[in-house]
Amino acid sequence: GYYSEANVKDIERQRCEPLIPPERISHMQWRTTKAPKGRIPKNLSTKQRMIRKLHTKRGKELYKRRETSVEPIFGQIKWNRNLRQISFRGLANAKASWLFECAVHNLIKMYKAGIAWA
Repeated sequence: GYYSEANVKDIERQRCEPLIPPERISHMQWRTTKAPKGRIPKNLSTKQRMIRKLHTKRGKELYKRRETSVEPIFGQIKWNRNLRQISFRGLANAKASWLFECAVHNLIKMYKAGIAWA
């Protein structure tokens, strides 16, 4: 999974609010869990804080936005462009490959939308 304390702290250093589930939660469990009330206990671990944050009303609303903003793009690139894995070794090469695939994805969207080329 994507969750780790290092990832959470890295995102916070970038002045963003991390919303990363530490463990898989079923849809039914997600919907039926009651939002926690009261102050956040100071002795909670990073993982426990994240679980608490995601179960609040605000946390659920923010996390749900991923369905319409970010997640579909990963699915489109993965399935439509047949990108199941990166074929290059090394972080720099993998990052360049990913950025290229994202650029191609955006160009295809612009072409299909009929956006004029400058």
